[in-house]
Amino acid sequence: MVGLPGDGPESFAATVGKTIALRPDMVRIHPTLVLKDTPLAEKFQSGEYSPLSLPEAAELCRNALRAFARAGIPVIRLGLQTTREMEEPGAIVAGPFHPAFRSLVETALFLEMAIALLSHVRGKDGNPEFSSLQNGFACSPPRFTVSPADVSSLRGQKNENMASLKKRFHLQEIHIGSDADLPRLTLVLTAGGKRLQTDLTRRISIPPVERP
Repeated sequence: MVGLPGDGPESFAATVGKTIALRPDMVRIHPTLVLKDTPLAEKFQSGEYSPLSLPEAAELCRNALRAFARAGIPVIRLGLQTTREMEEPGAIVAGPFHPAFRSLVETALFLEMAIALLSHVRGKDGNPEFSSLQNGFACSPPRFTVSPADVSSLRGQKNENMASLKKRFHLQEIHIGSDADLPRLTLVLTAGGKRLQTDLTRRISIPPVERP
């Protein structure tokens, strides 16, 4: 659980490391919420406890998700499951609550992965293949491929990820496709005469040849 009283980024990272060392079959990650009629609510109201903001909680959870991915440990839940009691007015006093917290985190992760792949294709020197005929890429606009379940996370809410990438890399178009054989949270880029793949581990590799 991230954001507990007395916890901070370094101590939470240490907790993640200790958890990985235990080699669990799976983990759950929850941001700490302040619920009414609890000791934590009293600490919050007295000023003894300050909950994380939503961006802070999302960033810490992204880091933890990456660490568990590198260790091969699945995260089966990200964010507290909403209960009937939590939906009552005033039940959540404070804290980084979001009804689709996992989606929020995964959307940010896909933006990071897309930036990493596009930057790799372009290269530090601008890469001649990258800066050519169409939208800054050779021959055709860049194309991302993901699992069908990840298309909305790649696009972002109201297509905000695509808008951010177009602005950052001076693109007019970005194509998105899906492949049911791709694992979740995996991103493939075809651009600049190259085809590259990455995932939560941030490792960039050459994926298998596409099927006809």
